[in-house]
Amino acid sequence: MTGPLGTTVPDRYFQRPPCIQLQGEGKSVTRSKDRLRFGAMKRLNPDYRGFRGYAQEPDRPGQTPLEAVTCTVCHRKRNVPVGVALEEGDAFVCQSCRDEGKG
Repeated sequence: MTGPLGTTVPDRYFQRPPCIQLQGEGKSVTRSKDRLRFGAMKRLNPDYRGFRGYAQEPDRPGQTPLEAVTCTVCHRKRNVPVGVALEEGDAFVCQSCRDEGKG
């Protein structure tokens, strides 16, 4: 095959790369298959949120549920434990603002 400037280019440069294969299964990994798998799990369990990693399982001890709260001083959203969010409510001041002495 002739490339730019009339040079000869091997055909292997114009071939599509092989699909990524799962080991032992012979199925290609695609986004559409992931979406189909997620849809099937969602139909079985409407509360299914998808795989979040082994360390992020909510049943594991030490995993505190977080809630997004806006700081009243810098107006940035911060993820804080739900208990802190309920205690401070609309008067929440983030740790950065406290360290700087703003709040």
